[in-house]
Amino acid sequence: MLLFGCPVLDDVLLTVDELVVNALRHTRSGRPGGTFAVDIVSWGGSFAVAVTDEGAPCEPAVADADADAGDDAESGRGLRTVSLLASGWGWFGNDRSRAVAALFTPTAVSLGEIA
Repeated sequence: MLLFGCPVLDDVLLTVDELVVNALRHTRSGRPGGTFAVDIVSWGGSFAVAVTDEGAPCEPAVADADADAGDDAESGRGLRTVSLLASGWGWFGNDRSRAVAALFTPTAVSLGEIA
């Protein structure tokens, strides 16, 4: 019910997918026994999603479109996709615990609407 009527539902779900996959691939959450949490909040037509993981030594960053994720690359597009879909995104935490969050506001335009 939380996402019922969400005008950018596909974008929100793809973002959650990307953030969960990143948590599993790039943090201790992907190790045996690792955990992560997904939080979704809605207010006044805006939506925020966050994935909290068990941290990693490196910081989350959007890959350089030309250098890190060429046409044949199997990874490197996750946070770039999130940055294109969401009104904004960010992270906080350290090597023991980190949350990566994205915000969707009513004024945000879905990539699906551009095509």
